[in-house]
Amino acid sequence: MYWKILPPKDIEDAKEKQEIHNYAIKDCEIQVQIVDTEISIKFDPLAIEESNLSTKKEEEYLQCLDRKIKLLRKKRFHLTAEGVYRYYIQKVINSSGRTSVQTFI
Repeated sequence: MYWKILPPKDIEDAKEKQEIHNYAIKDCEIQVQIVDTEISIKFDPLAIEESNLSTKKEEEYLQCLDRKIKLLRKKRFHLTAEGVYRYYIQKVINSSGRTSVQTFI
C-alpha cells in the first residue's frame, strides 16, 4: 500500500497532499453511509439474518457489501497517506526549529 503514496516535494506539497487525502476520507465516509442507507432501504434485516433472500436480492446485497468493503479499504489507504504526510510535515517542523506549518507557507 505504501508504494502508492508519492513522496512530497516540499512541506507545501505535503500539506496539499494531506488535505487531498482528508477530503477523500470524508468522501469515503459519505459513500459508506449511502451504501448503509441503501442496504437498510432495500433489504429486510430479518431476511438477511435468516438467509431468506431471493437469489437476485442476495446478489444485490452481496454487491452492496462488496462496495462497502472497497470503500473501507480506500478509506484506510487515505488515512495511511494522510498520516504519512502529517508525519513528514511534523518532522520538517521539528528539524527546522519552527513551531507551525504556517511559517513555511
